[in-house]
Amino acid sequence: MKYNFVPDEREFEEAKRLIFEEAMSSGTIGELDVDSPALTYSLIPYLVWREISLGAERTKKLGKAVYEVDITAEEGNTIHVATLDRDEFTAQTISEDDLDNSGFTKTKLSPSSVQLQIGDIIYVASRISDVLQEDSKLGWVRAMLQKMGEAIAKKIETDIEAELYAESGDTNLVACSGSLTFAKVLEAKKILKNQSWFDTEEPFILFMNPENEEDLLTEAIANGVSSEEYKEGSLEDFYGDSIYAKTMVVVSEHVRSGFAYMMVAPTDFRSASLLFAWKRKPKIERDRDSQYGRDKYFLTTRYAVGEKQTTSLVQLSGC
Repeated sequence: MKYNFVPDEREFEEAKRLIFEEAMSSGTIGELDVDSPALTYSLIPYLVWREISLGAERTKKLGKAVYEVDITAEEGNTIHVATLDRDEFTAQTISEDDLDNSGFTKTKLSPSSVQLQIGDIIYVASRISDVLQEDSKLGWVRAMLQKMGEAIAKKIETDIEAELYAESGDTNLVACSGSLTFAKVLEAKKILKNQSWFDTEEPFILFMNPENEEDLLTEAIANGVSSEEYKEGSLEDFYGDSIYAKTMVVVSEHVRSGFAYMMVAPTDFRSASLLFAWKRKPKIERDRDSQYGRDKYFLTTRYAVGEKQTTSLVQLSGC
């Protein structure tokens, strides 16, 4: 007999639910207490964090707009990140006579710094009673942890979008006329390419809301895209390389109405428009409140989002 070691997804979820809820409601898994070292430092933290991550993944899109830095080990709540201008030096010429008389003109680097201010604690707190866990077959603890993770992720998404909005209006602007069109997308790409950002060999990223996506899809269909292409394809497929060459499309409900953003992919520190600094990565804590027969859960984090440069970011407004 052959055994299939790849579990059915529904069977896997049911097994995970039974294990998780046994651990959280009865305090044991089989003959092991949940506080035993075998579980405390391996299985239980993984199960809890997995549920939080499931919730967070549902809304995490705008993280592609930032370059992450980890400052959890640094002191203080104001962080200065050193940065250089893209054109620190300019090539010069010199004649042989001038070289003999005065030598080369020397230029030194002129570094500046980006200041990131760590804000207040971001948190979600909740509680689950023993009675609720005993009387209901719904996985209340799992559902609560997923919703907590989703709430933190949504807060991060809206903070990133607010920074995109605030910083993108400083330099590079494209005005639309009530809707987003492929022509305006090309105009945004042209602005970035005219500033030599095409040389990064990474795709530009277009952040937009579902209404913007509808505008582009409607235009694509009006220009002969078949229903099969509409259902199966992505925006890159609709107009081919001439329009969407090396462009990643990110659709998020957190992009505010009437706006879209085009940026260089922040794959390294040099090209990043925004920096995202972790001071405290999301941390989950559980506290037993025996007097009231309930468990309390706290999910906390601290971070900062800040501008590094605006030349690699374009705001499309009025769309």
